[in-house]
Amino acid sequence: MSTNQLETQPVQEVFADSLNEQQEDAIPDVKSGVRVDPNAALQSARFFKGDLVHMSQIVNGQRVKGVYTVSVSQYNSRGGYIEYQLLDALTEKLYKNGAWVREKDLKIERRT
Repeated sequence: MSTNQLETQPVQEVFADSLNEQQEDAIPDVKSGVRVDPNAALQSARFFKGDLVHMSQIVNGQRVKGVYTVSVSQYNSRGGYIEYQLLDALTEKLYKNGAWVREKDLKIERRT
């Protein structure tokens, strides 16, 4: 005859196994000893006031080269990069009413 008794299994062992698996998958606080240097030197600007630079832009659905003169530069401390305000070489007005353009989007056309 069969009995109605169930086998008892230890609940704590299963719980302990799941804890071990979670610890193995956890992301460590310090990874490979790499850290951000708090005393790192600021990035230096590649372009200076008066330099001619160019960047690609889309006009009427076509990609064209826009040539500009560097007017003002600033260091963006939140992102850690240099930004520039550009003067349009043809109209002598600020590009997009003084919008700041990142250094990575510009290429040197000619130094002054």
